[in-house]
Amino acid sequence: MARWEYGQSSPKPSTFKIFRQSSAFKAIAENIVNNVRRIVSQCRRCESNFTGVDIQSLLTEFEKGNSDFNDQMISEICKHKGLTLITDDADFKGSDLTILTANNRLLPS
Repeated sequence: MARWEYGQSSPKPSTFKIFRQSSAFKAIAENIVNNVRRIVSQCRRCESNFTGVDIQSLLTEFEKGNSDFNDQMISEICKHKGLTLITDDADFKGSDLTILTANNRLLPS
């Protein structure tokens, strides 16, 4: 959401970091925090199960250049725990995860 607001800003600061440190960002950050708090109030935190993930397999897949390592970890944790992923990241399109999103590119056609 912050990156989207940065893309829409006019005049656009030279970097996202400068945008984030601007006075205009305060209201945007407050809006983001309010939305995240509402979402988190409906979520359950869990342990990552990092030790149970086949890291070698993920590294082999990452090495092919087709996937982001962090996305792979998130995906594995969600699968292992039977969790729903809340994301705007289009990289998860086609995954076998249950996803909540506002990103039209992730919604079924």
